[in-house]
Amino acid sequence: MKAFFKGLVFILIVAPCVFAQDTDAWPSLSYLRSDYKSVTVVAHVRIKEAGITGRVGGYENWKVNAVVVESFKGKSSGGDT
Repeated sequence: MKAFFKGLVFILIVAPCVFAQDTDAWPSLSYLRSDYKSVTVVAHVRIKEAGITGRVGGYENWKVNAVVVESFKGKSSGGDT
């Protein structure tokens, strides 16, 4: 009986992970790999300030001040702004 409940809990935890990227709301993994290869810096940042500075033809120009939490690619390091 104990093994049955462990198996049930395992299935309930793993099942959402299997279908996690089936929606069109998220980009595909190949698209993300392509983006990763084409840029010079990839980092996890903490946003301090953000604001729209202007609009051009349906697009917005943003000014963002952030602190690097973790660098994945490039020469930035934790604590850089």
